[in-house]
Amino acid sequence: MVKLSIITVCKNAENTIEKTILSVLNQTFQDYEYIVIDGNSTDRTLDIIKRYENEFICKKIHIRVVSEPDHGIYDAMNKGAAQSESIWLMFLNADDVLASDRVLDLIFMQCKKDSDILFGNTRIFSKIDHYDYVQIPKAANMNKEILVRMPFIHQSSLIKKNVFLNYIFDTGYLYGADYKVFLNAFLDRAVFQYVDVIISNYSNDGVSGQASNSLCEYRKIKKEANLYRRISIGNKIYCIYAGIWIWVRRIAKRNKIILKIFIKRQHRRFQ
Repeated sequence: MVKLSIITVCKNAENTIEKTILSVLNQTFQDYEYIVIDGNSTDRTLDIIKRYENEFICKKIHIRVVSEPDHGIYDAMNKGAAQSESIWLMFLNADDVLASDRVLDLIFMQCKKDSDILFGNTRIFSKIDHYDYVQIPKAANMNKEILVRMPFIHQSSLIKKNVFLNYIFDTGYLYGADYKVFLNAFLDRAVFQYVDVIISNYSNDGVSGQASNSLCEYRKIKKEANLYRRISIGNKIYCIYAGIWIWVRRIAKRNKIILKIFIKRQHRRFQ
């Protein structure tokens, strides 16, 4: 059994899959296996994956590639977890990369024996909106943050396989299945550990429309978990406050967009 399974799910990802594969292949840490779950791609994705299979084999790293239809990204991620033979799981999608060649070494140097879930920092960028910053989770406040929303990016986390299999991703959700796993693990007293490492680079392009949908799914997940019956009054108050603040920020962001559109239209009118 290896220490870690890195699971990449993809479909028609010929433009991005290579950089993901290389970020895994170039790791100095080698006690891992690589599992690629492809959703029956019709482009060059599989050709690119197969091009690197021998390089993994030469490094004595087991690589497993499965290509077949699935029922969405979370179904594919569950398939990858079911095929893994490791202690830890990491899900790295086909548009994300590990932040450096030493990431895995740095993570396991800090890992404590009793930890069930590890989470770290993420470099988030957008080529469309021209921003690039490092998201550092509020580790000291994680016990409250997770009651409201995902406190970290799942690509920058690892979860023990025996813990994950108690929950698995709920394929009834399009955006919030990862939050459901981590929230329920937290409520069941899984041990979370913050590692001060930039784990992955995450592109925020193309997901702006998911924000409101995620929040709606989060509400449903909390209701299913009977969240407000299981937390203290102080945490209930924090959840209400944080929820209001999230919506205020979203409304403010929308207003800025509306203002920009209005200014452009006015500029056109007076040209």
